[in-house]
Amino acid sequence: MRFLLPFLLFASGLSAQTLSVWSTSTTPANLAAADSGSVELGMRFTSSVAGTVTGLRFYKSATNLGTHTGNLWDSAGNNLATGTFVNESASGWQSLQFTAPVAITPNAVYTVSYHAPQGQYSYDHQFFAAPLVVTPLTALNGYLTYGTGQFPTTNYGTNYWVDVLFVPTVALPPQPFVYTLPGLGTATFSMNLPPTCGPTDTACSIQIQVVMPVASSTCTTDSNGFTTCTGGVGALYLVKSYTAADGTTQTLTVPVVAVSSP
Repeated sequence: MRFLLPFLLFASGLSAQTLSVWSTSTTPANLAAADSGSVELGMRFTSSVAGTVTGLRFYKSATNLGTHTGNLWDSAGNNLATGTFVNESASGWQSLQFTAPVAITPNAVYTVSYHAPQGQYSYDHQFFAAPLVVTPLTALNGYLTYGTGQFPTTNYGTNYWVDVLFVPTVALPPQPFVYTLPGLGTATFSMNLPPTCGPTDTACSIQIQVVMPVASSTCTTDSNGFTTCTGGVGALYLVKSYTAADGTTQTLTVPVVAVSSP
């Protein structure tokens, strides 16, 4: 028998692993709030693993003007790091690297925030109906406080598009991206690159794993997310390499192959 199969994509090259909640290709639904007040906007987050916060980023509307500063806070509102965004573009994601990385404790709550002196911040209202998990990070909620450089404490479930730059102490196994093959021939699809494919990885390797369990199969998944089955299975492994910057969207073209069950 021949089957068309789902496949998983895994990225290798885990040396410089800066993680964030959103890719740089993600954009807010509401680019600029009708609010010109001076305000500190943040995101509460946790990490399930040890590591360091090297900085933060925020999404900037074209009307979000003035000097922007960024901060890292612990759960009690103590400021752990601060800095000023420089060389900003007119709009889009803006990044700040702290002078020194800050070590954080697994599962403790922290906040990254930035100050918008003239408001006009990007937002998505009622975004955080539940925490957003992007392993090992969990975005808990968005917070704000009016004024300059204050710990943000008010939340409406709104995402203010502030994100953390986090480097785990130990490199994590690659996370799968799941797609369904459309048919035989060639499949062209787009994917947001995982944070493991960063600027220091000049060629990030993608391994495509194809697995087809049958009804009688017993399947197990190892710590790297690779699934193996007994009782009848067809599997194909391909490797596709590409070069890209962190978080960009790449369009890959790969062969679509039907495999036979033994």
